[in-house]
Amino acid sequence: MISAHPKKAGLRTYIGFVFSWDNGASTGTPDCADESPTFTRVYQSEQPLTEPPRTMKVSLPLAYCDKKECHREKVPTPEGFHLVE
Repeated sequence: MISAHPKKAGLRTYIGFVFSWDNGASTGTPDCADESPTFTRVYQSEQPLTEPPRTMKVSLPLAYCDKKECHREKVPTPEGFHLVE
């Protein structure tokens, strides 16, 4: 996890995650055979000056595909943040 915590009032906090796994075993499915073994997530706080989470629990396995219609993952959104598209 990487975080950008503002020092000035009125600015929001950003946190980013890079997920990667060994793609030795097939993780693809018929609708998305070419799943990427690496992906990122960036979140913005809903309120200014929000403290980033100290930890984040993620259930494995994760599944991610670059195709929008095939976008699947089990990465939770931290409380007080929203995903930056």
